Amino acid sequence: MRKFVEQLFLIGISEKSLRNTRESEIPTRCVMCDEEFLPFKENTFDLVVSSLSLHWINDLPGALGQITDSLVLKPDVLFMGAMVGAETLYKLCCSLQLAELEREGGFSPHVSPYMAVTDLGNLLGQAGRLQYADSGH
Repeated sequence: MRKFVEQLFLIGISEKSLRNTRESEIPTRCVMCDEEFLPFKENTFDLVVSSLSLHWINDLPGALGQITDSLVLKPDVLFMGAMVGAETLYKLCCSLQLAELEREGGFSPHVSPYMAVTDLGNLLGQAGRLQYADSGH
């Protein structure tokens, strides 16, 4: 892997999670920052990967725009992101709502809202990346 990757940047808003990063043969820099305000120069990265953190971002269109509009990602290279979809934990959410409605007379959300795949595809199109895939799982 080292011959393909010069340097790895890990970003996050939790200092504790960044400190718990495993050792790697790849030189790694941990950057504590808000994903909505990326502190990198234009055309910095050959690849951006986001694994299950996009659903925590308040301004997802803005964050995707920063990543894909050549603000941090070099032109014509890959952005790969994974996030949970709208039907994730559907049965659990329904069960919690029904139980709370029965016991409390009302309910409040206990799980962050998730985005529909079609909405995500539209956002990626607006952000300049037209291709996306849905695993359906």
